[in-house]
This record gives sequence, structure tokens and C-alpha cells, in this order.
Amino acid sequence: MAKEAIMQKVNEENHTGLHIGIGINSGEVILGNIGSENRQEYAAIGDTVNVAARLSGIAKRDMILISESVMKALEGKVAAKLIPNQKIKGKMTKINFYVVKSLLDEEILKWLS
Repeated sequence: MAKEAIMQKVNEENHTGLHIGIGINSGEVILGNIGSENRQEYAAIGDTVNVAARLSGIAKRDMILISESVMKALEGKVAAKLIPNQKIKGKMTKINFYVVKSLLDEEILKWLS
């Protein structure tokens, strides 16, 4: 199922257009209540979260960007184009990420049906 088919299904079910860019990363985070006695938030922080936020910021409308760790976890389940050696804000080293082109795994497709 191509990204267009997924967007069509979302639009049919929600009766609205949904056009966003998505960035996905995986790894360790610090998760919990952060703040003072007067003001607390439940938050996730750390490099993993920062990279996901940067990928989300780079992603154009209707684009899904995934990190190298996510691509390794999804190997054989998605078709994606490598975007190598990219400098992103907050990282000293360049990273590789991928643009998801389509889903290949039947289990993922069943979840969307």
C-alpha cells in the first residue's frame, strides 16, 4: 500500500484532509514528570527525541522520515530512499535517514485496513 492509499483511507475516515510531515526515531529516552513543584510536565527528553523532532521538522507535507535505527528495525517491511550524511541541528556528526516510499509488510497493511 502506497502512502497515497494510506492518506486516502485517513481522509475517508476523518472526512478531512490530513497533510503532515512525520519524523520517527528509536532509542533510549528519559521519560517522566519534569519541572518544579509549581509547574510539572510529563515529557520525553534526550538525543533520541531531539533527532525525531529534527526529522519531523525536515519532513515535507505527506512525507515520513525515519532514522537509521528505525530502518534497521523495519528492514524488509518498508521501501525507503536513503538520504546520506545529513547535518541536522544539535548533532555534531552527520546522520543518515530515509524517506519512506511504501509499506511492504502484510502485517502493517492489515493494521491499516
